[in-house]
This record gives sequence, C-alpha cells and structure tokens, in this order.
Amino acid sequence: MKTTEARTSGVEKGEQLSRQLTSAQLSMIAIGGAIGTGLFLGSSLAVHVAGPGVIFSYLIGAAIALLFMGALSEMAVAHPTAGSFGVYAELYLNRWAGFAVRYTYWAAQCIAIGGEATAIAIYCQWWFPNTPKWLWILASQSRCSTSTRVTWAVLAVSSIGSR
Repeated sequence: MKTTEARTSGVEKGEQLSRQLTSAQLSMIAIGGAIGTGLFLGSSLAVHVAGPGVIFSYLIGAAIALLFMGALSEMAVAHPTAGSFGVYAELYLNRWAGFAVRYTYWAAQCIAIGGEATAIAIYCQWWFPNTPKWLWILASQSRCSTSTRVTWAVLAVSSIGSR
C-alpha cells in the first residue's frame, strides 16, 4: 500500500532547503569524512599483507565510489529533499528499501566510529606504550561527542570550514 503522502518530499510539502555552504566548505567536509585514522591504519595493514597491488584495488574502489556519487548527485538535483539515500530508495523502490538504506547507513557510521576510535588507540599506544587502549578509546569518544555537540550548538552551518 503506497500512499502519495509518504511519497512526497519535504520540498513538495513546502519545506525549503537553502544552500549556505561554499564549494570550499563542502570540499573540507568531504575530505574530513573520507580521510581518517582508520583509513591509514587499514591501508598500511593491507599493503603490508598483500603488497603494493592493493593500491590498484583502492583505485578501482575509488572509481566505483565516484560513479555512485555521480548518480546520487543526479538524484539530489532531481529530488532536492533532506534524507537523501533513504528517500531515494523509498521513491524508486519501496518503503522497506528506504528503511534498509537508512538503517544500513546508521550501522556503517557506528562501525566507522568504532574503527576510528580503535585506530586512535593503536596510534596512541605506539607513542605511550604503558597506557591501556581502552583509556585512549574512552578519551577519544568523550572528546568527539562533547566537541561535536558544542560545535553544532554554537556554530551556524555557514561557519563550517571558514576562517
């Protein structure tokens, strides 16, 4: 049972999105989201185990990700609404696909945050070998969550990445 109310986007309901970020700010957000401590730790382990041919595999993966991002940007132009991935899956497939995409995105973010915290602990233990890893994980997670809450509460969207 598909209702037209569930299929209408926020823009069609009268909600307005505004473009307040510059291209430089969007680039900084993209770089910050793509490059992290877990990427460097995972890449070094993969190159150590499988050799430098892994870099070619990473280039293939980057090309596939670029194609997906191009498709997502086309859908964002066609349907400018908040919620992106889940909304597109819901519009083009069904409600359960939208739910699955949203839940998978949330789960992937939880796993990525845990991976980043573990990588931080491994790097810090290399510098301070007598400290336990759980201490660094606790410190990094409490710092990240507190700074994120304060940052979003104090700063406006237009000030992200600006000097």
